[in-house]
Amino acid sequence: MADRTAPRTTGPRTAGSRTAGPRTAGSRTAAPGGAAPGILAARRSAPARAVRSVHPWPPASFLGCLTPGTRKELLSRGQRQEFPLGGVLMRQGERTSSLFLLISGAVKITVVSENGDSALVAVRFAGDVIGEMAMIEHQPRAATGTAALPVTAQRIPADDFRQIRRARPEVVEALDRVLAGRLRVDLHDRVTRSRPARARLARLFLDLAAQHGQPVRDGVLIALPLSQPEFGNLITASEPTVQKTISELKRAGVVAVRGHRSYVVRDAATLRRIADAADDDHDR
Repeated sequence: MADRTAPRTTGPRTAGSRTAGPRTAGSRTAAPGGAAPGILAARRSAPARAVRSVHPWPPASFLGCLTPGTRKELLSRGQRQEFPLGGVLMRQGERTSSLFLLISGAVKITVVSENGDSALVAVRFAGDVIGEMAMIEHQPRAATGTAALPVTAQRIPADDFRQIRRARPEVVEALDRVLAGRLRVDLHDRVTRSRPARARLARLFLDLAAQHGQPVRDGVLIALPLSQPEFGNLITASEPTVQKTISELKRAGVVAVRGHRSYVVRDAATLRRIADAADDDHDR
């Protein structure tokens, strides 16, 4: 008997097609209950309704830098999908070319090397676009995208996106700006790899707080379930070094642990001083 909890990955559903995929709104088949996070398929709702303007997408994000009319047209294409924590939006090696506009939540981008090692290479947030590389290059997926928090996304077929891109030049400009920004971050990361792990981790805390932080009584909460090995992937440091550095920051009152894998930035000014500090003798 087929495993009903296994992720289902398909292209756009055609008329009469019975290919398994995320459920559409109105489907009478219930989503599997009691399944562990990470093995649930996405739940698909009714095709394309405009998203209300209540979502505070960052101005520098793909959705945030579009005009309301263009954003509305993009979000009217394709299908709205919801992914639970651990749900897979796309898989490395898949020959699919739809892209995803992240309406809410956060997605971990991971890559598996030839020897089977998996590494977290980025985290994408609400307002971001993912899956664009397969569309641009006509190549298999280069990475896997997994929901780090419950995610709502608009899945847009490549042909639909290309059609809007031809009709609205601002979409080209917005995508170029996003890709250039990612390249700039990558170049910055390469330069700062020579800095102490303490400085690199401080910068990561500041970046996560700016992109995903929620103000709380004692600081800014980063409610993003990243493990210490994943922190290490993002700053190119070993797990023991990350563990030691986080302990030091906790003892200094700069950050605090809140619940399971959540952190509160309590002293952003000190974090900035650490992030900008010159190289020292700290472990790397």
